[in-house]
Amino acid sequence: MKTPLVPAEEGKRWELVRNVLGIFEQREVRKIVSKFGIKPLDWTIKMLKIVIISMCFWTDITFVISELKAKAALREFTGVYNVPDAQEVYSF
Repeated sequence: MKTPLVPAEEGKRWELVRNVLGIFEQREVRKIVSKFGIKPLDWTIKMLKIVIISMCFWTDITFVISELKAKAALREFTGVYNVPDAQEVYSF
């Protein structure tokens, strides 16, 4: 059984994830991503956030997607409100 993804204020790993995900919201980063021609920009940022969470917690992308669909607190924490299907993320 996998550990559920529940954002914790006092968790060091969650603090790291918050800081990394916050970087993707900065205008400079969005400019860099669009400069490389990766479009649509919002979709790309959403996919990158899902992959980062998966990497930080050593879990499958499908598990992160199921947790995002199930937990409003996690969607709010990440800023990913329209959760894509796993196939979309893997095709990215």
